Amino acid sequence: MKKIFTLLALCFLFLSASAAKNPFIRIYDAAGKKIEAGRLTAVTDSSVMVTSGYTTSEISFHQIAVIKTGHNAAHDILIAALITAPIVFLYTTIRIHAENASKAPSSSNGMFNINLNLPSNESFAAGVGVLTSVTAGSAAYLIKKKRTFINDGTAISEKKLGEALSAYLKAYHK
Repeated sequence: MKKIFTLLALCFLFLSASAAKNPFIRIYDAAGKKIEAGRLTAVTDSSVMVTSGYTTSEISFHQIAVIKTGHNAAHDILIAALITAPIVFLYTTIRIHAENASKAPSSSNGMFNINLNLPSNESFAAGVGVLTSVTAGSAAYLIKKKRTFINDGTAISEKKLGEALSAYLKAYHK
């Protein structure tokens, strides 16, 4: 049971490593089509600067209808699975090797004698790995603060959107 809690702690540690970056946002137009997705780097009086990879885009408030912060749940679960899978794989491989090494081999050829039919305890470990990754990803998604900013197209709304995004960016880095 200690190993399961250690595995969960490692997952949360790696998932929280991305918190030091700028916030991830998704920008949509009035038709609901995604205009841009990336890291919010700056907010001006009339636009937002979004960095995606090595490119930076400036998007005017006139084009923006909705801004959503954060990734979707599938992304968080996938990241948790990518972190958890190697840990569970190494644990299972070491466990299989230890069990096979303790048995007297019938014919020793100097190679590892790894049985590809997983015993029930390794199947259990793989199941715990899958459950852990889904749990960690779901928890990360629920814990992260998600916000939605709406722009109705008026000058007052665009000014409020700029002020709200500036405050959000400042609060994110505190």
